[in-house]
Amino acid sequence: MKKNIFLLLTTLIIFVSCQSSKNILRYDPSIYPDPVDTHDRAIKMQRKTVFRFPSGVQFDNKFDGARMNDVRAVDDSTYLIYITPENEPINYSPYYAFRLWTEADKDIAVQLTYPSRYHHRYIPKLSQDGKTWAPIDSSHYKVAADTGSALLKLHLSAGKVLYVAAQELKTSKMTEQWVHEKEKHPLVHTQTIGKSKLGRPLWFMNIGTESDKEKEVIVVITRQHPPEVSGHLAFDAFIDEMLKDNRRNRDFFKRYQLWVVPMINPDGVDLGHWRHNAGGIDLNRDWAYFRQPETRQVANFILERAKKQKANIILGLDFHSTQTDVYYTFPDSLQRKIPYFNHYWTQGIDESLPPYPSRFEPYAVNSPISKAWFLLQFGAESITFEIGDETDRGFIEQKGRSAAREMAKLLIMRDTSCK
Repeated sequence: MKKNIFLLLTTLIIFVSCQSSKNILRYDPSIYPDPVDTHDRAIKMQRKTVFRFPSGVQFDNKFDGARMNDVRAVDDSTYLIYITPENEPINYSPYYAFRLWTEADKDIAVQLTYPSRYHHRYIPKLSQDGKTWAPIDSSHYKVAADTGSALLKLHLSAGKVLYVAAQELKTSKMTEQWVHEKEKHPLVHTQTIGKSKLGRPLWFMNIGTESDKEKEVIVVITRQHPPEVSGHLAFDAFIDEMLKDNRRNRDFFKRYQLWVVPMINPDGVDLGHWRHNAGGIDLNRDWAYFRQPETRQVANFILERAKKQKANIILGLDFHSTQTDVYYTFPDSLQRKIPYFNHYWTQGIDESLPPYPSRFEPYAVNSPISKAWFLLQFGAESITFEIGDETDRGFIEQKGRSAAREMAKLLIMRDTSCK
């Protein structure tokens, strides 16, 4: 069975490897050896409220991106915060975000507690305004021996709000503001391409010169999984580097254009979900059946735009986060439009940066994820760009910018005789 699947995939990929996207093909989801049921599954909404205690300490989750299901006082200076997922089964990425304040200066202890089968993952980040963040002092933070909880020591200043979150807040409204800021650039053209399950806009950016028809396309997406902010930060830096006015970028945009979707799962982000959208589904497992509105609208838009512009999609990049930096690619045995790009690109990125542990992991086509869809639908090279949860934020910016530079250099020098 596996041999037959491999032969089918190889046949399909060879067929499209030198074809323009005008020959749009529809693939049977049954070719995936590991199908995923992406019908809606119920989620449990957290109660948005303010938790007030006689000590004067108050907690709340009444902001986009919050996740705090309950708070209980052990005594006047110790509090238990309960964090539960939107539904189950779900991967082990317990996300949390809340605010607290007090009427007078006070030192308190907060214990983050999860259901028994889950483990603490993220180092707490602190902020006074929800915009500027720093990791908690390591001396004020301890993970339990069984990793099922974490204890935080916090100082509250009278009348000042303190944000505590697993990762920095990057909400849908913040992303919308980011999109509007980029609109000022002469190469950027933006639009909405649909709405999420709960009605939030799905934004799209075209980056390129005015005559974009029949140019080759690189599709860049991110934020399928709500807590994966470190990948989003690398994505931001990647786009910023591509918007610089220099000879490299001018030469690049003579031949190519970027299609950018900066947040595919705005509902999950704003609801503080661990992993899923408002339909209770991991969107990065819905790139075969397209039962969720977000993946369906994004994929249909890309297909229709490619057909209308006679655009050849050659590369798909999907920015994510995990425990460590890693590039997920495909084996060299699977043919695609820009052979060996993955090797030269990732090697160029790593060589341009200070020594840092990152991995290069080829995977077979075995799951209906965005990376597989770009390969099977367009014969495009496709790479999942993963950044570690706690990778230094300054280094993330360097890496995102380096990824943009190395991509542009390789594609400028690319032989396009196979078109």
